[in-house]
Amino acid sequence: MNPKTALKLKTPDASPTAQPGGETAVSSADYLFHLMVVIARQRDAELDRRLAPLALNVGRYRTLATIDAFGPCTMSTFASHSPLDRTTNSRTVDQLVRAGWVARAKSSEDRRQIYIALTREGRALFDQARAVVSAYNDQLVDGLDDELMARLIAGQLMLADKVERNPGKFVDREASTPRASQAPMTS
Repeated sequence: MNPKTALKLKTPDASPTAQPGGETAVSSADYLFHLMVVIARQRDAELDRRLAPLALNVGRYRTLATIDAFGPCTMSTFASHSPLDRTTNSRTVDQLVRAGWVARAKSSEDRRQIYIALTREGRALFDQARAVVSAYNDQLVDGLDDELMARLIAGQLMLADKVERNPGKFVDREASTPRASQAPMTS
């Protein structure tokens, strides 16, 4: 489909862009990105609600998931692979350290290097949280067949290649985490 193709969407009559008959013409590209944002926000809000009993939110969960995927790792390695900005990363890691779920340690070879890793309690919490996130993800994709899932993933990877400054930095194209022994990260 051509990204310039106009889609006719039903809109409330009160919408300032509504045409006669309650339709609005929107490019398919605009609508695709609108849907991606809406779905991500609604999913994150629901995950916040589901993770709350574990004293987590989506940001903390993603931080634990990144540390799990790359850890033990330096703060700079963590930051380079985290989808969050540096200030948010530092604040979230500080919160997780205070909670006892993440530990910091100086490198024995280079005292300037700080390593972070999940603690035993952090590992147990992350395993519980990953089960919550995976169960919700499974619920969301229930009814999508394997072919459609593969096409959706392929489309997302194509878009990631176009928006990433360093392709492959954030999006794992091998469908596994950097440490092959770990399960794929669910964010």
